[in-house]
Amino acid sequence: MGILDDRVVVVTGGTSGIGLASGRRFAAEGATVMIADRNATQGEAAAKAIRGPGGRATFVKTDVTDDSQVAALVQQAASDHGVIDIWFNNARIEGGIAELANLDDRTVRELLDTNIKGVYSGMRHAVGPDRGIPPR
Repeated sequence: MGILDDRVVVVTGGTSGIGLASGRRFAAEGATVMIADRNATQGEAAAKAIRGPGGRATFVKTDVTDDSQVAALVQQAASDHGVIDIWFNNARIEGGIAELANLDDRTVRELLDTNIKGVYSGMRHAVGPDRGIPPR
């Protein structure tokens, strides 16, 4: 028995690094893991890697910068599993290193949309009695 038996965990940006390692650990502790990421090839591979040792995992192609895709992810999780117990905001990008005066607007927008708005969208859609995580 694991400490997360019968729990449902959504991991955004879960195809590599901290996201994948966390997804594996959540599954090892008994959770059903939904991996969300923009890259379908890496996402399917990540879910397969978690299932390999007996974990439960699925992949849902999701771009956290697109609010409608985040909403669809939450609806799919709720439809497939009834509830979301843990939402792990891991999706992020690193911007180019440059002096502030040399950062272009597109780079700044991508950083804000992924690293801030993506987190906000996940929390906004996942929290609620009919959407997954009950508000506290």
